[in-house]
Amino acid sequence: MIGLAYLAGIIASTFGTLALARRLNRLPTRGEVAPVIALLTTAFLLIDAAGIARGWFYTPAVATLGALPGSGPYGRGLPVEELFMLPFLALLTLTLQRMSRRATRAAATLTYSRAIAIAIALVIIAAITAVTSGAPEYTTVVATIAALGLVLAAPLLAADRSAVITLALLLALTAIFDNTLCAAGVFHYPLSARSGIEIGIAPIEDLIWALGFGSLTLVAGAWSQRSRGTAWRLLLASRPASWINTALPFLAGVVAAGAQAGGVSLLLLLLWWGVGYNAVLYGINDLYDRASDELNARKGGIEGALLQPRDLRALRVLLACSATGGLLVAFTDASAAPFVVGAIALAALYSAPWFGRTRCIPILDAITSASHFLLPPLCGLALAVQFDAAWVAPLVAYGCWNAGNHLVGAIQDRTADRRAKLATSATLLGARLTALMAICAYLVASILLVANASGHGTGFAVAAALPLVNALSTTPLLREGTTVRDARAAWRRFMVLNVPIGAVASVLMIASWQ
Repeated sequence: MIGLAYLAGIIASTFGTLALARRLNRLPTRGEVAPVIALLTTAFLLIDAAGIARGWFYTPAVATLGALPGSGPYGRGLPVEELFMLPFLALLTLTLQRMSRRATRAAATLTYSRAIAIAIALVIIAAITAVTSGAPEYTTVVATIAALGLVLAAPLLAADRSAVITLALLLALTAIFDNTLCAAGVFHYPLSARSGIEIGIAPIEDLIWALGFGSLTLVAGAWSQRSRGTAWRLLLASRPASWINTALPFLAGVVAAGAQAGGVSLLLLLLWWGVGYNAVLYGINDLYDRASDELNARKGGIEGALLQPRDLRALRVLLACSATGGLLVAFTDASAAPFVVGAIALAALYSAPWFGRTRCIPILDAITSASHFLLPPLCGLALAVQFDAAWVAPLVAYGCWNAGNHLVGAIQDRTADRRAKLATSATLLGARLTALMAICAYLVASILLVANASGHGTGFAVAAALPLVNALSTTPLLREGTTVRDARAAWRRFMVLNVPIGAVASVLMIASWQ
């Protein structure tokens, strides 16, 4: 009940914050907040996962709805509520600043190069200080984060009083919030990892953490505004709506395999498969598909960025960082390395003209696209001690389902692709035949699951019905004279069905495997 109340409080606070900002006409735009929320949530999830692994803090089982796989010295993983709390805090910080500001003006910030230099210097100083002084780990880390945030935010704090007011309000709210949760038993902080100084019953490190989080959020928000929309378009290029489509299958593979990955190691892989992999996969595609995208009405929103020439340099940097980050993460666990390397290579094979570009080879485009989504669950399963033959049928079924999804998506893009002189399955076969192939792929997925349901309980049998929903959704495209509007309608139905069908199928098959 405590975990449910905690999560309900976060959700209610999020809607309350948005409602108040809307009433005061101070609601931040999606383009301002989304890149910042994504960046800060990812960064501080890693920090908090490190805290769990090192024993700086933990949440007892009775105080959370659940925890991510992997645990620290106290046997508890990262609580799932943290996945909602961090985005809310970033949104709250940006909204408080907007409500405190009298007029909108350009934010003063340090240049990116100076910011990077300062960050490196502070990390080195913190490491030396921690080694020589014997300061507690949690205290040292949060003090370093706060120092980094304040140094980077110094020009903003000096020029904009609303930034100072925002940090003051955030610290006051944190003191109230953390004392309440500590009293409720949600947070526990072993004394060995901290200074022992408390504000009420909450450790002072929590306020220092909030100071670092708040100042870095303000800096990221200012950089996002100064980028003239580049940050927002880069976020769209990574397809945030698709993050769950690769992160959840990876996590499903981990759970199904019964793997015992460490907390930080697992979270790093989960974040890369969710965020970094999509940045690589779709970023390369957007880099080389600009001619087609400019003719495609669905680009420029949640289904993909419409990049400007000034975005290309930043996109290449994002691609390099995402690919390098994936390689570094992969080699923390040797069993994951082949799949991460293969994923990066296949992303290039699909989109890059210097490496095959199977995106423009009919039929092979659907096969390559399906492989993109098979690699995350394969990587999760690879963390198991040994391979289980029972995994083969559902994996092949999952590949067929994704091939069908690709074919449905290709139908709506065929007009733009033809005008850009790109060859795809849909431009070669036409709408009706491509739709028929997609339906066949869905049917094969169902047949494979039904044929292998014996001995796996009802999970496989129920999951087998789910691709049939996609098949029924695609049948209108078999009519003569299918238009782009018909194809868009079918794709929207797929987008609505995609997450619940994938989630239900994953849960059912995991339960059957276990």
